[in-house]
Amino acid sequence: MTGGSISSRNPSILINHQEYSPPGYRNEFTLLNNGVLQSNRRFASFGLVNLEGIYPNAAHWFKDSSITIRTLFCVTDQENMLNSFSMVSLTNHDGEPNGSVAQFVLGEQADIQLDADHIGLQSVDQVFVNPASTRIGVGFAGDLDSDDANEQGCSLSWCDNSLFNQDMANQDRGFYLDSISIGGFAAREHVETIDPDLLDDYFAAAPRAYNYVVIWLGQNATTDEWTGKLQPIWGKRIEALGDRAIQAAIDSGSKTIPTPILVTPPLADGFFPFNRFVAMNEELAAISDRRGWGHIDLYSLLGQSLSSFDIAYDGPGPHPTAEGAYFLATEWYDYLNCIRTEFSGDQRRNFFDISAYLELYAHQDSQTDMNGDGVINFFDISEFLSEFALSCD
Repeated sequence: MTGGSISSRNPSILINHQEYSPPGYRNEFTLLNNGVLQSNRRFASFGLVNLEGIYPNAAHWFKDSSITIRTLFCVTDQENMLNSFSMVSLTNHDGEPNGSVAQFVLGEQADIQLDADHIGLQSVDQVFVNPASTRIGVGFAGDLDSDDANEQGCSLSWCDNSLFNQDMANQDRGFYLDSISIGGFAAREHVETIDPDLLDDYFAAAPRAYNYVVIWLGQNATTDEWTGKLQPIWGKRIEALGDRAIQAAIDSGSKTIPTPILVTPPLADGFFPFNRFVAMNEELAAISDRRGWGHIDLYSLLGQSLSSFDIAYDGPGPHPTAEGAYFLATEWYDYLNCIRTEFSGDQRRNFFDISAYLELYAHQDSQTDMNGDGVINFFDISEFLSEFALSCD
């Protein structure tokens, strides 16, 4: 099989001679003329997930479950886009972090045929039944036949993978990991590149309804958003992103209208202006109060700076080391577990929350299923009281 060129980017794709930006970081490879993949590693591109590095309870979540990696492929009416390809599952059985895909165990290869009559995004699942490791992935290449003449110069393009526990998703509960990043760094670039027609395809492909949409941008800003002080246009663009996500859920046929949650990220290392983080944090809090949206202030929660808790982080920029990312994830989930015991709606955690919880519990309200096992019983009260006792600071 010919092949070999790999690229990762988020440009527009042509559909009926119009440009569209797919949601998610776009991945693509092109089969090259006279290019040859290694015979023992036929796959031209990979998507890997190390869930244990971002979810503290990953090992428990994986146990005795069918885990699905769902990949959204870009289907266009352009002749240079592949509609058939091969896919294989990848599992790192020893669970040891390493940088070589060759150390992953390959599953059976399968031919995939996309529906060329359906333009937009189409999902393809790779299911892992009782996976032996939290490090799993998928590999993609051209189709498996030996006639590659029609494939030379053709591309395969897809969006970020989503990951979910299939058993829990079928019961509309449990952990579901999904993330899309829509081209650009500042709010303006996200507003200008997110495409409503493809975003609703993305929502429709979700294994369960979206209850929340997290809007988490870095503190980059364009010249019309920050001039030494925050300009009103920045907040308007943040609201536009939330409104567009809500509309996409509606257009996808979802009966659940998701609530946007605005996140203030932590400061990196002083490379970005300190007062910009403060101003953006205040604006996000004001938007969430005005619109009835959520707001999570990681900037204050994590000591304001990545460098304050991640010794190996050397910046500049917003990205910590692997150890720092795990620390951040642990703090994030602990904080979410803590604040979810606020049941009275007054944004304070006190006796009124206990009273509100017990009243809902008496009516077997689904909100009181704190351990997510689908059964409302004493174990949920125990879980509630344990998390209520935590400090959310």
